[in-house]
Amino acid sequence: MKLLADAQVQAAQDQLDLLHARHELRRAEIDVSGNEFVGRIEAQKNDLKLEETRRSLAQIEGDIRTHAEGHKAALAVLEEKRSKARIAADFARRNIENMVLRAPLDGLVVLKENQDAAGGFGFPGMSLPEYREGDTVQPGRTVAEIVDLSEMEIKTRILETDRASVASGAMARVEVDALPGAALTGASKGVGGLAQNAFWEPQTARQFDAAFALAQPSTVLRPGMTARLVVEGGTLENVIHLPRQALFEREGKSVVYVRESGDRFRPVEVKVDRLTESRVILTDFDPDAEVALTNPETARRGGSSTPASPTLPGGGV
Repeated sequence: MKLLADAQVQAAQDQLDLLHARHELRRAEIDVSGNEFVGRIEAQKNDLKLEETRRSLAQIEGDIRTHAEGHKAALAVLEEKRSKARIAADFARRNIENMVLRAPLDGLVVLKENQDAAGGFGFPGMSLPEYREGDTVQPGRTVAEIVDLSEMEIKTRILETDRASVASGAMARVEVDALPGAALTGASKGVGGLAQNAFWEPQTARQFDAAFALAQPSTVLRPGMTARLVVEGGTLENVIHLPRQALFEREGKSVVYVRESGDRFRPVEVKVDRLTESRVILTDFDPDAEVALTNPETARRGGSSTPASPTLPGGGV
């Protein structure tokens, strides 16, 4: 510390001055002791010099005590300042530690989009930047999420026609677009009970949210990756199934046109048990009945022969 170094230099100088003053006092005392051998004027000079050296010695001794007390007071002031600085540093350190959030689990940190980056203005499909250091965050905003990579699930939507085939626990083959050739499997965690179909979507069939848990999560997978799911449906035995083209809609009901004789067909209301992209499984239907693959009523009018129930995409997403 500079103050201690200066105090040591000052103390050394004071000791040198004190030694010199004592030496001068001793010389003055020797000169005074010989006054009886000199003239009266010279004796008076020796007496005056003795008094001056004594006063000088007393002044130096007083200065030494003053210097020691001054350095002691200055050191106390510096110690007080250092204590205050140490308290301020500890307070700042605690504040910094309080600003650090410790995640309760291991995982991947996913930064959220800054909803206030555009000044509160936005529209569907707008791309927003992620939160960065220095951004102003409004109260209640989610800045980041911790994703547990030990458990992963795939979220998708299935058509209403495929809902019955995706029971809880149904196995599925997973193909991640970013990992071609990777063999992953998953199991259905269930299907949502509320249809999710936005008004701007062109599809007329209702869709339901579904989730599939991965059997062996991979650490290379990241949130937001797209994948295709091929769900393995259950095995059905002794069922009646027809091509999907044989099923039509008539007055809001599912019907199949059954041949009566010749070119005459009559609509028969049927109960659909399962429906896939290519097959339809019926309940309580005559297995020997001959059905039409085009709408006979429309064909007779010269219209389109497209089935009233159009072919819909499968459940793999």
